[in-house]
Amino acid sequence: MSAALERLTAFLFELQFEDLPKTVVAQAERCLIDLLGTAAAGALTPASQIARDFSATFLAAGAGTLGASLLFDGRRCSAVGASLAGGITIDAIDAHDGHRLVKGHVGCAVLPALLALIQDLVVTPTGREFLTLLVQGYEIGTRAGIAQHASTSDFHSSGSWNSITCAALGARLMRLGQEKLRHALGIAEYYGPRSPMMRMVAHPTMVKDGSGWGAMVGVSAAHLARQGFTGAPAAIIESEEAGALW
Repeated sequence: MSAALERLTAFLFELQFEDLPKTVVAQAERCLIDLLGTAAAGALTPASQIARDFSATFLAAGAGTLGASLLFDGRRCSAVGASLAGGITIDAIDAHDGHRLVKGHVGCAVLPALLALIQDLVVTPTGREFLTLLVQGYEIGTRAGIAQHASTSDFHSSGSWNSITCAALGARLMRLGQEKLRHALGIAEYYGPRSPMMRMVAHPTMVKDGSGWGAMVGVSAAHLARQGFTGAPAAIIESEEAGALW
């Protein structure tokens, strides 16, 4: 295991609410409110409606799973489907928070993935525990985005590195341990949507920033790793160039 993965594992599995500075908690609360407001507005868009209908129809919860509710909808589908639709819903309105160094957005994938996983896994975190998970998502997502931008000259969508973020959160909620976490991260990076953002900028459509697909891939990666599916080490974390960022 690389030193970077060791540090990430400790941060992911050991961080507690009491470890968070008050300023970080306040910012997390602010981001959460912003994301929910943006999701409420995004739910009124055709893009969100299409994504929610798609998830309810084609990504339903399978036998033996509870699934999750679609954001501002009420219908249930799989956690994978709820993550996809939720990310597209928030992404539909360009009002959500962003970070200059990642040239994109973290929370739009983290929030729907967290809500879907919590429902599907029947986890009942306290408010403090939920904020801790949200903070972890922002920290991991920001570092993953910086690492990816440093490793390639192409401008990829937020979904390309948010897949890593959501896989990590899934690993924590599933209590996978370091070995399966490593595979979850590797699966998520490999399958993450490296969407060519400049094409969307030149030709605006509903594809947006790929956040829904990143959330869906990350949640899927955690479930696959849980079942024993393996993936190559994530270069965003374990490469020599990226290691210093962790």
